[in-house]
Amino acid sequence: MIPDALHSLITLVLAALLVVALGLIFSAYRQLAELRRQSDEQRRQQRELQLALQDATEQIHETRTGSLGVGKTVRDLIGQLQQTQIRQEKLEEQDPDLRLYGKATRMAAQGASAVEIVQECELPLAEAELLVNLHKQAN
Repeated sequence: MIPDALHSLITLVLAALLVVALGLIFSAYRQLAELRRQSDEQRRQQRELQLALQDATEQIHETRTGSLGVGKTVRDLIGQLQQTQIRQEKLEEQDPDLRLYGKATRMAAQGASAVEIVQECELPLAEAELLVNLHKQAN
């Protein structure tokens, strides 16, 4: 049989091993709990990021859609402006007085003096000065 001293030693070693094993199990349990907590936090952050990405995607879509609408409106307005300019030019061509005023307006816009406008378009000096002053203020 096993002597009492050896038996006590074996019991003591087994008790120590049991304490170490319990310590390892407790430590592993704590680490597992911490890993679960970190995993839950990462899932929460992932959900937040997915929602933020979804919001950003929707905002980009809305901005793109709005830009297309604005672009179409601008194209439409440019077309209307061009049609108006063509009609105005046709009207100026039909009426000799309007032709002179149209020419005087273009000359004023190009920086001609009131005297030059009077000589070229045969307008009264006061009207030529008014056109020149209006174009200076506009610029």
